[in-house]
Amino acid sequence: MNMRCETLIRPKEAPVGEIEGSRPRHGQLRCNIGVRNEHDFRNAAHRLPRGRHTSSVRRGDYFANITLTQDTSPTDLPLAIACSPCMLALGLLNQTTAYSNYDDRMAVVWANLQQKCGVSYPTAVQPIVANRTDIPGHAPSGYLVATCSSGKTYTVVSGDDCGKIAAGQSVPRGTLMAMNNVLPDCSTLGIGQILCIPENCNIYTIQSGDTCNSIADGMGISRTQLKAWNPFINPLCTNLLAGDGLCRTQPGATWNGTTIPGATVTKTAVYATATVTPPGAVAHGTNIKCGKYYKVKSGDYCEIIALNNTITISLFQAVNPDVNAGCTNLVVDLYYCVEPTSDWNSTDFSVTTTPYATPPAPTPTGTTPRCFQYYTVVSGDYCAKIEAAYSISMAQLQLWNPDLLSDCTDLLLGDAYCVQGDTSSSATTSFASPAAPTPSGTTSQCFQYYTVVSGDYCGKIEAAYGITMAKISTLES
Repeated sequence: MNMRCETLIRPKEAPVGEIEGSRPRHGQLRCNIGVRNEHDFRNAAHRLPRGRHTSSVRRGDYFANITLTQDTSPTDLPLAIACSPCMLALGLLNQTTAYSNYDDRMAVVWANLQQKCGVSYPTAVQPIVANRTDIPGHAPSGYLVATCSSGKTYTVVSGDDCGKIAAGQSVPRGTLMAMNNVLPDCSTLGIGQILCIPENCNIYTIQSGDTCNSIADGMGISRTQLKAWNPFINPLCTNLLAGDGLCRTQPGATWNGTTIPGATVTKTAVYATATVTPPGAVAHGTNIKCGKYYKVKSGDYCEIIALNNTITISLFQAVNPDVNAGCTNLVVDLYYCVEPTSDWNSTDFSVTTTPYATPPAPTPTGTTPRCFQYYTVVSGDYCAKIEAAYSISMAQLQLWNPDLLSDCTDLLLGDAYCVQGDTSSSATTSFASPAAPTPSGTTSQCFQYYTVVSGDYCGKIEAAYGITMAKISTLES
């Protein structure tokens, strides 16, 4: 309520203004009191009784501009302004709502103003009607709170920021903020706040131009491991900031195989007593003599799968031979054997006939049917975006979808593209044989031919097969 209203002078013949964009009459006092609509203001103004210094209130007499040149108490304003309907209505509105800045200090000013103007209104401060009284980022008193898994905490002091704390604790800034629910700009960090410190790791400083693939390749680890050790990285890896840190090793202590004092080894492997039917699509080559399967999810890696399912990594890789030595080719949503039977490697050993995925939409010509996972193109997609989302290269995308041009200009909206196909030798693509002689220069790597008949023309063939003239020219060079 610290403001000054001013009287604006206009010619006497100027018309009375309307609510929006009103023009003042001669000597008219104009104030904008920030109400939501005219109805609110009129209700407040009509509640004003006739006092010594009030007069009848007309629409347009009080809606206009306000001049805020300095913090001035309403009681210090000239009487005609301090006791005007504008100022009294403003004071009444501030006092009657719990959402204004009306407090005990303003209540004293409001009472003094009423005494000066000879009017009488309530002065009590309205109680807060919201049911949230806790500080953002802090659990209310009495609520159960999560424990800090690392057991290490840090109390924020004056001058701290997220980067400074992360550097001092040798942890990634992103992980620190994600674990403690701090906003990306670190604006919710408060003095006295107790932070849970993530497990320490070997830190890599992000350089300008880095990507998840380049960082993982440079470290000799998989992209899956990189994201598992740095859970704040988003799915498309678009939130890397130069200068921030990343874990280049697994956070926390690494188990070295030391036997717990007093414990004795009772078995060296866990085997199933009977086989079960796979609950879904399994990885290529996975052994069918299996009593338990595990469905891989984003962020998984061999070590964590082996640990959680009580199987050695060597046995896990033996019964799932498609998994490479570095465990960098796990396929999300495929099932892997984690509990084979004891005779899994006997002479009658056999492997599953891989149940490939069913395309969720039409596929481009030539897309491999030996596909574990498809992606349906939506508006705004482009090849690099799909590659980043599924951690594959353009070469792989074209291997499984050979109709796709290198510049990605023929990406088809609504079509399903294979993003995780079979790379085994048995999955080699077979091409069609022409039913008639072919023109000179026609590619031999063709999945479907068409024999020209009388009356045909290029536009007709294009429409029938959903291809462009440029594509025909490429195939029929």
